[in-house]
Amino acid sequence: MDIQEIDIKLHASPYPIEMQINRNGFWETKYTTPAELKAAITKIENSQSLFILPDLIATNLSSYAAFYRPPQMTTILLAGEKTSVQKTIQIPTPSLILVLSGKKGSNASLSVLAIKEKERPGNQDVAIYHAPFPNISPKGGICMGNSIGVPFGFNSGMGWLSFWSSAFGNHSASGKSKKYPEDIRLLLAELANQQEYPLDDLVPGNITLGEYFSIEKKV
Repeated sequence: MDIQEIDIKLHASPYPIEMQINRNGFWETKYTTPAELKAAITKIENSQSLFILPDLIATNLSSYAAFYRPPQMTTILLAGEKTSVQKTIQIPTPSLILVLSGKKGSNASLSVLAIKEKERPGNQDVAIYHAPFPNISPKGGICMGNSIGVPFGFNSGMGWLSFWSSAFGNHSASGKSKKYPEDIRLLLAELANQQEYPLDDLVPGNITLGEYFSIEKKV
């Protein structure tokens, strides 16, 4: 790969990494491996620029990528306890972190974590909380069910689409709320059209972001 390239932009695309390269005003597409990208980054001249995905907070460029989602209003689908009837509501959500893990050529495993900070985490000492939604295991793993398969890579949009497109039923609904420890859906229903998620209700995961990646052997 020619290392004398300028204005290299890293795009959110499935593995291998897609790069758009500007040569004297003309853009061309190249595909590179994580190892080649690392080598190129170390040799780029000071006058050149590298643009990393704005929501990407951590990655080893081969088996995991973690993305930050700030607090915002979000439309979700709630399923009833003993019925297939579903209700669409809009709620405030806390800061969330989506982790895609896997390998080249396969669908990713998805995990969702919560943090109390209202800005992207600046270090690995940030405390993790259980994401306040059903369909998520105690370790943060998402039960995909009939969700859209997401190829492993750096496409956080596909990951979030897969997660939010599923109805939240009674699966793994406990242990996500202090007020409603048996069923987080009760709190979610109360939050319809509210403006801010009650951060004091988040349940601690008793682990930091750095410890999470270490324990899960993602680093």
